[in-house]
Amino acid sequence: MSHSINIYPELKLTSVVFEGDITIEELLEAENDIQNHCDFKLDFNGVYDFRNSKKLFEPKDLDKLKNKSAHFNPNKGKWCSLNSAPFETALSSLFQNKRIEVHPFEVFSSVEAASEFLDIDLSNILVDT
Repeated sequence: MSHSINIYPELKLTSVVFEGDITIEELLEAENDIQNHCDFKLDFNGVYDFRNSKKLFEPKDLDKLKNKSAHFNPNKGKWCSLNSAPFETALSSLFQNKRIEVHPFEVFSSVEAASEFLDIDLSNILVDT
């Protein structure tokens, strides 16, 4: 289980890349790490890349995520999730339902589609698998 966070202030972008087996605790830790990162800004766009990982949690585990509100993120940067397997995509879709009230959030299977949504070329930031 592992995640890495990269923030690109010049692009107003946060990328979170997950590798290996991912538990709900890992996802919670990543969210905390994002919020506490010195370069993170609430209006940045973001991408969660789960393509090289396997989610080891169930839909009910998503209830452990902090309930975020528009108050937390008033500027509403756009976020998306990249997934390569059906189960991971389904969990990201459920996560999307929790976050759509906070900020725009979509689920994709390609870097190209995520790039179009964020209006940022992610091909040099994320390796397409």
